[in-house]
Amino acid sequence: MFPERGAPRVIWIGLEVPRSVHDLQAACEDAAVAAGFAPERRPFRSHLTLGRFREGAGRPDLPQADLGATRLDRLVLFRSELGPGGAAYAPLAEFPLGGA
Repeated sequence: MFPERGAPRVIWIGLEVPRSVHDLQAACEDAAVAAGFAPERRPFRSHLTLGRFREGAGRPDLPQADLGATRLDRLVLFRSELGPGGAAYAPLAEFPLGGA
């Protein structure tokens, strides 16, 4: 959960990914900084966001989870817009990933 202490806002599951995914993230970060964005100060943590908590939610005890292995074959860039009914996501671009 995020944040690690206090009232939770986000529930997520961490992922183990190959070094190439970390290299891709670093290249994206470099490109964003070169385009004028401020560098991200937090370390990269590969994860899936599972949901968000409403304000005032308690911190539940969660079991360990294992999603097993899967193949990453594409990267989709989404726009996220928060509204009164929650987040709305729209795909902006899709990029095929190489490798086995």
